[in-house]
Amino acid sequence: MTTKTLLFFIDAVRPDYITEKNTPFMYRLKKEKYYSDLNTMLGFSSGIHPSIWTSQYQEDHGLFLVYSFERSNSPFKWMRFLCFVPSIIRRVGISALKYPFYASKNKDKFPKWYKEKVLPLPASIDPKQAEFFKYNHDIDYENTFFNILKENKISYFSCATADHQLYGKGIKIQDWKISEKDLDLFFVYETDPMGHYYGPKSKKMKENMNKIDTKIKNMYEESLRKYTNVNMFIFSDHGMVEIKASINVKKVVDKLGLKPVKDYIVFYDSTMARFKVKDKANAQKIIDTLSKVKHLTYIDDNLKAKYKIRFNNDLWGDLMFLADPGYRIFPDYFAPIKSNTKGMHGYWPEYQDSKGILISNLSLDKNKEPSVIDLMPTIISSMGLKEIIPKNIRGKSLL
Repeated sequence: MTTKTLLFFIDAVRPDYITEKNTPFMYRLKKEKYYSDLNTMLGFSSGIHPSIWTSQYQEDHGLFLVYSFERSNSPFKWMRFLCFVPSIIRRVGISALKYPFYASKNKDKFPKWYKEKVLPLPASIDPKQAEFFKYNHDIDYENTFFNILKENKISYFSCATADHQLYGKGIKIQDWKISEKDLDLFFVYETDPMGHYYGPKSKKMKENMNKIDTKIKNMYEESLRKYTNVNMFIFSDHGMVEIKASINVKKVVDKLGLKPVKDYIVFYDSTMARFKVKDKANAQKIIDTLSKVKHLTYIDDNLKAKYKIRFNNDLWGDLMFLADPGYRIFPDYFAPIKSNTKGMHGYWPEYQDSKGILISNLSLDKNKEPSVIDLMPTIISSMGLKEIIPKNIRGKSLL
């Protein structure tokens, strides 16, 4: 093998993280080789990651947010019995069960049942409505970048800084090593929770980015010594926005006189409020009321078309409302405490701090600001395998 492909996927890194002081190696590549802000998509990683590896929009592959409306398959039916438990005890109790995982430096030690049963629990959800939701973060990776590699007998190694989705066994950054495979994928997860809990401009974030930058530099230089050609891509799925205020959507909805479960089901994401409403009159009442709330936008059919989220089912709700960048919906069903969230993502994709990054040592097209759906065809083309790119993809190669 004379060509090595290196992929460094760093979660939740926005353009201004790349600086001469904090990330000198990536900054030098930015100046001397190729760099672009990377356009992302509306929503969270649960919909963006499959878009990266399939080069499809969310409405094509059908995945969007973390929790979908699915009563028949819901694993949360038992939570209805918690309605007699005071909300503060319930929220803190569930959060306490999940905290050891997020605080641990060795996430591989946790058993499978814990990851499948405890981590998906939405800490602050209304117990009466919990049984109407399903954790929809599991992704079927058929017909993806990885299947293309397998079908064409291209060997690859994949790992992450945590045991996370398709990225294989969690391996700490300091233990990353170049493999003997054709392609190596290294996924950094910890930058996402660090941005949430400490903030995108925090000292911890800067220190962590510096550690990542140094490791990537060393691995790239090692690869140059071993292989004739090295193709390297450093990219993120989305950015991170600093939180400046919150919006209490629940308080507004509670004053409408409608009854939860009977009249509507609602999921309060950190940046979205999503409803399933049986009666059209009640749906219009919710639209009219929440459309008047400052820093909250109703995602109508025109916006769904613009952001490619025209799903042919109601898994993600009938009505969707999105908070403005910098504003967080609270209370939400994720976090029990307002003060523990300094950063958030999932806002309008065109907002600057929502964007990701793309850095490469190759000569890519600088006349186009790429999207996450352009990554897969670009990587495959860089390996000299343009002919095996599927015909039905939405992205374009930047080579």
